[in-house]
Amino acid sequence: MFLLFALLSGWTSEKGDSGLSLTADWRPQDSHQSAKPMADVLLAMEHPAVGATLFLRALPTPAPAVVERALLKPEELQALAPDRVARSIQRESPETRTHFLGPSELGPHLGRWVYESPDGEGLFWQIIWQTGGGDWYQIYAFAPKAQAAPMSTLMREVESGISVTTSPTPSLLAKKVKNSCPADASFSRGESIAGSKAFAQAKTLLAEQSLPPEQTAIAELRLMGMLYRSTEACLRLTMEHYPACAVYEAPALTPQDHLLLNAVRDCVDQDSTLSDSLQKVLIP
Repeated sequence: MFLLFALLSGWTSEKGDSGLSLTADWRPQDSHQSAKPMADVLLAMEHPAVGATLFLRALPTPAPAVVERALLKPEELQALAPDRVARSIQRESPETRTHFLGPSELGPHLGRWVYESPDGEGLFWQIIWQTGGGDWYQIYAFAPKAQAAPMSTLMREVESGISVTTSPTPSLLAKKVKNSCPADASFSRGESIAGSKAFAQAKTLLAEQSLPPEQTAIAELRLMGMLYRSTEACLRLTMEHYPACAVYEAPALTPQDHLLLNAVRDCVDQDSTLSDSLQKVLIP
């Protein structure tokens, strides 16, 4: 009975620096079901109403690609954004059709990767985060693609139930390879997108569509995924002429930070191909 209560209540890490709270609609997965898809599972749950299954596990310390590792200092290896870690996992499955890869709406401390199964029947939702002690965790959930709308709502609730009491190192977003650099800069991808004309345009495009709930949920994810990719590309481009040599994910504070924020936002908004690209993203 105690174990059942603990599972229904969620999970807390051994160090007590991270946890997951789930609503009562989640229940422990039937132990007689098929084998778990990954090792080191800390929690296995199912949500009958949505047909979703969720696994939580401790994620081994990410190993950056050889080229990336050569460009980063030891302390910077600990500053990988969670969604950047998700991207490294994505590279191992290049055929995967990704709908969204970026930070959660709750903030960059949660990396989100949403994609579909090769047969197009299942929707997968991964969440990755790090504690201040350097431990990494991953939630891996899936449901029928036809349930994309309630799955999106459900998984955002799951994200809001993740707690981290020790803050990890701010994520390194961009870096110039030089021996000496001015002070580092802060830049928030979410802040940049939220204030852009491109974001307003994407919301208008989505509102104009007459799509079933499943396609609307996926279209929203795909639009935001594209805006994050465009923002990251513009950040790299803007960095070529910006004085700082390293940019970390954090709200803009200094006048120089705001100059960078506005420059990247303008770069995205001035992209003449953006409108057509956003339209194409809406194609199922």
